[in-house]
Amino acid sequence: MFAIVSRFFCHSMLAVLMGLSSVQAAAPVASASRAAVATSAVVPVPAMVAPPPLTFREWKVAKIQSSQKRLQALQAQYLGQRTVNPRSPRLPLLQQELAQEHWNLEVAQDLTTRDYLYLYVKGQDVRPRLGEIAARLSSEEVGLFLESYFQLMERSQPTPVKRTRLGSQM
Repeated sequence: MFAIVSRFFCHSMLAVLMGLSSVQAAAPVASASRAAVATSAVVPVPAMVAPPPLTFREWKVAKIQSSQKRLQALQAQYLGQRTVNPRSPRLPLLQQELAQEHWNLEVAQDLTTRDYLYLYVKGQDVRPRLGEIAARLSSEEVGLFLESYFQLMERSQPTPVKRTRLGSQM
């Protein structure tokens, strides 16, 4: 189960990261290349400005929407394949992918602040920008983060070990 969950998070994080970076990277490059062709001169490409870090709610909504889009695409692909060839050997694979994506959507809907901290904040280069994230958080989100933090601190405390003298048996 852990492998499935970690695979989901890895794939979904990569999909979101690739989707965001390709959209953001394509717009300035495309406009710069059009301008260069139109003027036949070298136009400096503007420096890429990093997007502001996502808040917990924005991140969770992005995950849910991404999963819903993949689910809709898989459903359309399944229905199309079933219409063309009801005995296609690909149908069981598509059914399996649909079931996995339904499960991924349920997981995305259950994401917590702890998941956000481990998967988004810790997994990207947003740590230096924690002040920006903190400034954009609602008071409810701040409360959730503090609660998660204290729970993690309680779990990370070493448990006392009963010491015994050498040579003595209990």
